[in-house]
Amino acid sequence: MAILDAYTTGAERYLQTYQAFCGAGAWLSAVNAKANAAQWARVNGRVDYANELLDEAISLAAEHGLLVRSIELRIHRFELGMIGNPSGASLDELNREFPRLIGSIVNVLMIGSRRALPDDPETAGEYLQKAASFAKDLSDESRWRIELELAEYYDGRAEYDAARDHAEIALRLVRNMGPTVRSEPLVKLVTLRDAEHRQQSDEALAELATIGQVPFTIAAIARAQSRLGRGLFADALADTERALASAPTTALRRSALANATLAKYGLRDFEGSTAAAIEAIELLEREEQADTSSDEGPRRERYKQTEKLHLAAAWLAAEGGRPREAFAFAENGRARSLRRELALAGSGAADASTALTFDQVHAMLVEDAAALLTLGATRWGTLAVLADHLHAEPRVFFCKLSHGELEALLVPKNARADPKVWSLQLFESISSLSAQLMPELEAALRDLAPACRTLYVAPDSYLYRVPFAALQFADGSHLIEHLPVAVVPSAAVLAAVRSRRSASPRVCLAYGTGVDNSGTIYFRSQAEAVARLSWETPCTLLPERTSARELLAAMRDHSVVHLACHGSVGGIADPLAASQLQLFPPERLTARDVLEMRGAVHADLVFLNACQSGQFRMSASTEADGFWRAFLHAGVATLIATLTLVDPNAAGSLALGFYDAWLGGTGKAEALQAAQRAAIGRGDPIEHWASHIIVGDAA
Repeated sequence: MAILDAYTTGAERYLQTYQAFCGAGAWLSAVNAKANAAQWARVNGRVDYANELLDEAISLAAEHGLLVRSIELRIHRFELGMIGNPSGASLDELNREFPRLIGSIVNVLMIGSRRALPDDPETAGEYLQKAASFAKDLSDESRWRIELELAEYYDGRAEYDAARDHAEIALRLVRNMGPTVRSEPLVKLVTLRDAEHRQQSDEALAELATIGQVPFTIAAIARAQSRLGRGLFADALADTERALASAPTTALRRSALANATLAKYGLRDFEGSTAAAIEAIELLEREEQADTSSDEGPRRERYKQTEKLHLAAAWLAAEGGRPREAFAFAENGRARSLRRELALAGSGAADASTALTFDQVHAMLVEDAAALLTLGATRWGTLAVLADHLHAEPRVFFCKLSHGELEALLVPKNARADPKVWSLQLFESISSLSAQLMPELEAALRDLAPACRTLYVAPDSYLYRVPFAALQFADGSHLIEHLPVAVVPSAAVLAAVRSRRSASPRVCLAYGTGVDNSGTIYFRSQAEAVARLSWETPCTLLPERTSARELLAAMRDHSVVHLACHGSVGGIADPLAASQLQLFPPERLTARDVLEMRGAVHADLVFLNACQSGQFRMSASTEADGFWRAFLHAGVATLIATLTLVDPNAAGSLALGFYDAWLGGTGKAEALQAAQRAAIGRGDPIEHWASHIIVGDAA
């Protein structure tokens, strides 16, 4: 009897744990707790109750998107059923549930494909092919989406015959379904058939016109985009005009206007191109002002369109000889999401939510004896807009580096590639990046060097991965040898973090844990060396076994935070969760943990001396993410972090060199410049000094 009571108590304890996990939103742990309760109930002989609990665990897993766990539990349910009742009834139940089980597996594979696609397209294709293989015995309603997704996949890889074949299969599967379903593969076929079978493309577009304005407009916009990519500007404009004439929603009109901007530019109609871009921007602004929803998804999509349209308008204004207008467009479309977050977080960031005029930015640069170089990579090249304290007007430059060339240089071909190999490849690309980016800028930057205390660079897209300090002038010297360099997402963000400057004493918090791959360099030693420096008050040295929660709490009370540990950027879809610091195992600190501090960290400086701490998974062209976003949102004025894997000894020496200069009275950017120039003077390899960047306020 005591044993049975123990089993019952065990089930109850798991159910209590389940309630606690639900309250914390830890859904995988909640599912596992309920499954464990079911196991205890089954052992106790309460089979019906156990099955009920297991079914609830399966439903909970499916409800919260834990499809893999849902499949595992469903299979376990069948296994238990057949063990308990090896009759035809169990087989009948399996036959009834089999399609749903296979459908769940297919969904998991398709989700895996979407997540793998940006970084590892080969694996993404393998997932899709496996999903199609599993789905062969499913209904047409289940199969057609897989075929359409395969069409999208092959289209993205320029394998147009395969893409067209899968789109044709999808259309055949939905021919007898409703018009809404039929329209999706038809839209895809409009673009895929166009390259070689224009008549078939026109026929598909005509069929869409009979279904409705929305699918017809979507297809016309999609075909215009395809034609733009092939340089067929007149054909693209014809499709765009069809879309504008039929667009039933503001969002579709915006998309058509974006195409009109590019098509008219390609046809050298600069006035018409500018007018289309401005109209699209005005539509976006009106939508933004009218949006009172708390749903961030649509807002982020609008911001992505805002980035593209503003950059196109900036390019057009620059070509038209209107540099102030070019600056305004280039600045106003940048980092909208981050600026909004900073404004909502407060912490001295009230300037972030509204765009700054050139005069406001110029006054800020004059006060700091600084310059701001705003970069935007396009299909035509990179637009550079330079504002500085010595010139009353901004200057514009057109650099050779196109977005496609930038992607070829800086995007890893395989997400499973060794990060060390990719880090080395990045530094090997410096000469190519310099040759395509610096010739147009060199004279202007050299002229600034004697009187400029900081060159702020506002990058976009893959330029966020560039170690600007390492870029070279024609004589082989590096940019950092001439100018202190810092990085900011936009001038508005710079204004926000500038307002956090503090004259309070430098109260330091140091933490180090971990060992290098050779097992001979302990990061704790670096933290101890930092703690021994000449701080105004004794430095707080945290023990290695400090938890993430304790570390975050300690940050609230210090103006300088130095962390020495392992860092990484994982393959997690959430860019904040992907950026991680390894504390004493098993503790980790993620950028999402830091973001939750919401303005409570008032540090003047956070130094993350950890691999890839300044790298992040990109979510939009001009948006900073990872620890950039997290620490700026948390209230920090300046972040020093690394773009790549770093050598522990070299990183430690660079940090101590920085502190020696900074505590001696120089600004942060000048202090990092001094440490990097010292490393260059010693003949250190580029990967030992160029990875460290300053984000935010450089003073």
